[in-house]
Amino acid sequence: TNLYVGYLPPNYDDESLRSLFCPFGQIEEVKVIRDRNTGASKGYGFVKFCDAACAVQAVHHMNGWKVEDKTLAVRVA
Repeated sequence: TNLYVGYLPPNYDDESLRSLFCPFGQIEEVKVIRDRNTGASKGYGFVKFCDAACAVQAVHHMNGWKVEDKTLAVRVA
């Protein structure tokens, strides 16, 4: 199950996003979306869980979670 994660802090990369969501279960893939020209984070990414139940738990716990000065928006992609 693939999750959309919005409003990421600008300094977040794939590894920091993975570490934020790994407590919820096995992750298949993580991708922070970056600007083609500058390489800067666009402020959102995707987390793909191996198990749908883990993804549902992650949405339940992480949607609205505060990270630095941002409030995450997490939903099924």
